[in-house]
Amino acid sequence: ALQLSKDVMHCRDLMASENKPLFAFSKMLSEEQQYAIWSLFGVCHALSHSKTIGDLATSRCHLRRVFNADLPPLETSSQGSVSVWSALQATMRRYNVIRRPCEDMSGGIVALSQRGVAKFETTDELLLHQYRAAGVFGLIALPVLAENSAVDAEVVEAAVALGMAMGLTDTLNCLGHHR
Repeated sequence: ALQLSKDVMHCRDLMASENKPLFAFSKMLSEEQQYAIWSLFGVCHALSHSKTIGDLATSRCHLRRVFNADLPPLETSSQGSVSVWSALQATMRRYNVIRRPCEDMSGGIVALSQRGVAKFETTDELLLHQYRAAGVFGLIALPVLAENSAVDAEVVEAAVALGMAMGLTDTLNCLGHHR
């Protein structure tokens, strides 16, 4: 069973302060699912809030090492502690977290950092950004949310749509705060 460790509590506190709508949603889940969702959010937060390309590279190394148990864990990064990565490891012992959406998210962050400003010329560009920034969270969370369900194409599409809707909601929430 997934435990409420200091690493998971760190992720919970991140979500509670950084994404109130998602945190409110997480309260509807079972205790163990909450711990997992908080941990997954912590990892996504570490990736998306990298201050430099070096920080992002370090986070991507952490991610690769968590998914490859043969590699030794990394030491503390400039973003704070390795607690989000420890929380992810604990979550992965309980749930089958999918690697590819995590990589898609980090790839999207790299693309955005190379681009500079989050300015979109077309709706397709905005939606691709939302997939990479938030839709992937729906896929990352899918093993936790649909643990005992059959995962078919419709469920996967719904998970991506849920993640993108949460991301767009958060974007609109941020816009309202910056007026």
